[in-house]
Amino acid sequence: MSALRIGNRRQGPDILTKAIRIFAIISWALVVLVMFFINYGKPRLGISFFGNLSLDKTMLDYANFALGLVFIVCVIGFFINMNRNKRKSDRISKSMIFFGLGSIIWLIYNVISG
Repeated sequence: MSALRIGNRRQGPDILTKAIRIFAIISWALVVLVMFFINYGKPRLGISFFGNLSLDKTMLDYANFALGLVFIVCVIGFFINMNRNKRKSDRISKSMIFFGLGSIIWLIYNVISG
């Protein structure tokens, strides 16, 4: 009887598992790009403790665009992850959930604050 038992036939990561990993790497790269835009959008001189910290509008627009891309990548990756999550060994990518929620919160904050 034990000879007829079929074990886990998965030979390695399939295309969906590789896609989830690629989407997570893309989201990390885009978040690093957002940090770059915010860092270079800060004013260089004249910041006081109680002063108004205003970012360069162009860099903030670039950061918002990159965060929109982060949100889109995370949503697509999350749906692929949900479709793939069929075995006990399959896990949900926490970084895509975290970055997706963080990017939508930042975008909503920017829309509200003007």
